[in-house]
Amino acid sequence: MKHFSIKFFKWSFIVFLTALLFGCGFHPRHTSVLPEQYRTVYIDTNQPYSELMTALKEALHNNGVSTTRDVNAATLTLHILHAHTDTKSQTLGPSNNASAYVITYYLTFALALPNGKEILGPQTITSSRTLSLNPDQSIANNNQADITTHALERDIIHQLFYVLSSKDMDSALHQSVNIRRSS
Repeated sequence: MKHFSIKFFKWSFIVFLTALLFGCGFHPRHTSVLPEQYRTVYIDTNQPYSELMTALKEALHNNGVSTTRDVNAATLTLHILHAHTDTKSQTLGPSNNASAYVITYYLTFALALPNGKEILGPQTITSSRTLSLNPDQSIANNNQADITTHALERDIIHQLFYVLSSKDMDSALHQSVNIRRSS
């Protein structure tokens, strides 16, 4: 009986730790979001020094993908066609001041080979969050809007990685390799 209770306790503890890790957002890290032959990416953007681009380059690097400033050295080009936020007031307080805002981040991107062949046509991904403020606070001078925007940027990058690591993307990349070899 004592052996059963120790074994039960050990397994219960393992299940508890696993649930705790996955409940807090832990996920096993992938080795890379892209196949090995496509791990050098040129990012084509009109905002190369924005916070989003800095975070994207860091996230790519952390996932085994290097970025280059030389388009000719790249195996893929990630075109960032449009990135912006939109803020809409949701509710009005007693003094006609907005007290809740919906902030939405939009990212439109496309993916191409060095020869210009498009692998993935323009796609837009979005992420939204609601920001609640006291009726006497203004969104213009509130750092919560900046914090929310940074969180939205992280969400956008995760969604972009989800697209890049999808089976459809993997299939499109392999198809492009076969087309290039037969050309």
